[in-house]
Amino acid sequence: YASQAITLAPEDRGAREGQAASWRGDLTGAVHHYLDALARQPDHVPSLVGMAQVRQWQGRPDDAQRYASQAITLAPEDRGAREVQAAIRALVRPQFNIQLGWSHDSDRNTLWWQTVGASISLGNGLRGFGSVGLAEAEAPFRTGTRISTEAGATYNFADLSVTGALGARNLAPSGGGGRNTATWRAGARYRIAPTAGLGLGYGHYSFDETAFLLTRDIDVDEASLDGDVELRRDLTLGYGGSIAWLSDGNQRKAAVMSLTQRLAPRWTAGLYGRIFGYDNPGVGYFGPDRFLLGEARGAYTYGWQRWETRLAGGLGAQQAGSQGRTQVEWHAESRLTRRWSTINEVSVSGGISNSAASSTTGAFHYYTAALTVRLGL
Repeated sequence: YASQAITLAPEDRGAREGQAASWRGDLTGAVHHYLDALARQPDHVPSLVGMAQVRQWQGRPDDAQRYASQAITLAPEDRGAREVQAAIRALVRPQFNIQLGWSHDSDRNTLWWQTVGASISLGNGLRGFGSVGLAEAEAPFRTGTRISTEAGATYNFADLSVTGALGARNLAPSGGGGRNTATWRAGARYRIAPTAGLGLGYGHYSFDETAFLLTRDIDVDEASLDGDVELRRDLTLGYGGSIAWLSDGNQRKAAVMSLTQRLAPRWTAGLYGRIFGYDNPGVGYFGPDRFLLGEARGAYTYGWQRWETRLAGGLGAQQAGSQGRTQVEWHAESRLTRRWSTINEVSVSGGISNSAASSTTGAFHYYTAALTVRLGL
């Protein structure tokens, strides 16, 4: 008997191939493997659970629930089936988000913001979302407020995700002269291959991050492209670029590239580079003809029970303006998260940076902190 070959049944082999494909990010390939296994044995619980998981990741809760229900009926005590069913129920439930944030820079610009948002499943692959927000800006000799609202939806189908949203903002600087303006955005992401993705986006919004900019009546139209390529299992290349047209006649072009290496389950390290520039010097905002940034960065994540903490930072060099001097650049961020139930969580985060690009005014130091709460209703 020792020399007897042990082989997997076709449906077991298909389920394992589907699982391997899903781990690689090849969700379309995983679906084919699982369906092939179910064609041979319709009551194969591992394949039903796998299909439910993949459909959940694809944002198709109706399909996911159908497969999970079949698995639970066949094997009520199966742990995988019970876990995926809980995750699916969390996906279709309305979600409620609250964020309280603060930022301050060395030019004495301060911004407090509060945002309340919600999202709900509207159908198989379709999820609607909405938000309202209030921001209070302070600067030397002036203050102002911004009230914003937005509503939109995201549709997921196979390897494609499409998002669209419409909104409005009320900008009210101290001393009068406020205005109302419309905002909109649209974007699409597509997994070209299991190890590569591409995204396109377009947005229209007001340039209003400081109390002074609230008085400038500047709107921005921005087109962007970004993507990622997994060079190998533990090494990912990210890239992006954008063009922005400002209503004051200025134009901004930008490009970014990153290389991230997963060193261990809790550690990542990599390189990051960014370049952007404006056609003309901006009035009231950081608008160099060229800004260069290059840094080495790393992050550490550790979780225990329902807690998770993340520390991240970077060190490099920056040059503000084609004639500017090269300066040392650095930043550090931290986040602490407490989770309960399937999707409920609360987190606090904070960061500090001396990158000129972190502040709209190009201030030498920039600080930020936020409290975020997510609840499943």
